[in-house]
Amino acid sequence: MSVPVTNNFFKERRSFTEVKKEVFGRYFDAWGETILRRARECGEQEFVFIDLLAVTDPGVLVDDAIPLHKSIIKRPLLNQKLHNYSYTAYSAHQEALKEQLEAQPYYPDFVHPPCLLHNAEAKALMAENIVASGKSLAILDPFQNKFTQQFLQQAVTTCGTDLYMQLLPENVAKALSGKKTSQPLLDLFGDRLEKIRAYCRKEKDKARQQDFMLSQFSAVLQAHGHFTSLFKVNPPQTELPSCYLLFSSRDSQAYRIFKETLLNYSTCQADGVAEFSANSFPKPQLLLFEHDLEFTIEKLQERLLENAGLYKYKSIESVYELDAVNTNYSKENYLTAIEHLRKAGKLELMNAKTMQLIRQPVLSAIIKYKL
Repeated sequence: MSVPVTNNFFKERRSFTEVKKEVFGRYFDAWGETILRRARECGEQEFVFIDLLAVTDPGVLVDDAIPLHKSIIKRPLLNQKLHNYSYTAYSAHQEALKEQLEAQPYYPDFVHPPCLLHNAEAKALMAENIVASGKSLAILDPFQNKFTQQFLQQAVTTCGTDLYMQLLPENVAKALSGKKTSQPLLDLFGDRLEKIRAYCRKEKDKARQQDFMLSQFSAVLQAHGHFTSLFKVNPPQTELPSCYLLFSSRDSQAYRIFKETLLNYSTCQADGVAEFSANSFPKPQLLLFEHDLEFTIEKLQERLLENAGLYKYKSIESVYELDAVNTNYSKENYLTAIEHLRKAGKLELMNAKTMQLIRQPVLSAIIKYKL
């Protein structure tokens, strides 16, 4: 079984800022291409990008924003269609951020210059743009402060903004297991907050606490019709994450872009299924009991057989798009699982154009079950 080669970016310890620039930068480029296709198809439709992590390092105010801005400006249609907003939780740096942004040599090239969310008027304008837009994306740490918590609650329950969340463990713990909870989080989490606090009183291991809190958070998002994917950023030599990347969206295509971007950074199990973590180390006892793993090629084969009535005469790629949501499975995993089932005599593959039987699994191949 071949295991995918992992991008070596996380082989050394990375700062919060470096993670944003590297990983979100790649995601934003792919997201931009997707909405450009929609813009060409939908004519005058406009889009919104909200950077609620515009300053991740108070010592370097605009450094991590520059690649994102250049990514917008270099594509004329994206520059024309995209309204973008910036926010920093470091209130003392708001004016300096504004001055440094306006001093950038590329700033006059913006069709819609970044609007700083420093007052109620700007926030109201952002809300109007989101409602009127065809698509909106925000990057944020939703537990950073009351404003980001309020944004999270509104995005999940009403406006449907795609959420790329870069989470600090200490912010998650303070917001969800602390004594005081903001009203937006009370409204969003409901009874799950008491469930989280009860678990954290009983379980003292920080890693398990974080896993439980984030599993509950993902469940809240999924209950509102969102697809979610979580990636753990583990520094080298430790499995206690320095931060988490959590994506949430009602748009399956935006969700797949995130998953496929992060696959390049993830470590994998022996069977090639991504762990969606950086620098994690396999636990010997789990390797002895593969059934204890949540996602495996064997379990994927079982899923495909159980859903034969739903997936018959569909292409492998269509099955992947339907079946892989809220899982760690990749396109390559589906090709592998279906090849195993073909060899076991459970299904046949057909050429999508000629409908003749073929042996080689390709994404366009049509699945014909033999059950």
